[in-house]
Amino acid sequence: MYYNMYKQGGYELATPLVVRIPPEIRQEMLKFKLNWSEEVRKAIIERINQLKREQSYKEMDQIHASMKGRRTNATEEVLRWRRPRW
Repeated sequence: MYYNMYKQGGYELATPLVVRIPPEIRQEMLKFKLNWSEEVRKAIIERINQLKREQSYKEMDQIHASMKGRRTNATEEVLRWRRPRW
């Protein structure tokens, strides 16, 4: 996933984020020719997406829990919603 900092009509600066790491970790990072800023951006974006999925699952579980005890047939429910439009 590529992080695009350009917006229509011009350049938009990204918000800086400072991360402090131990010197040993920094030395290990220097051994690899990677764009560490991009790696951190990707990790943050992936974590945000994961949290959004988890939130959606919780919302679906709440909806499902609120429907417990109801006896519904999905086909009948769809037809009930469509009937007023016919």
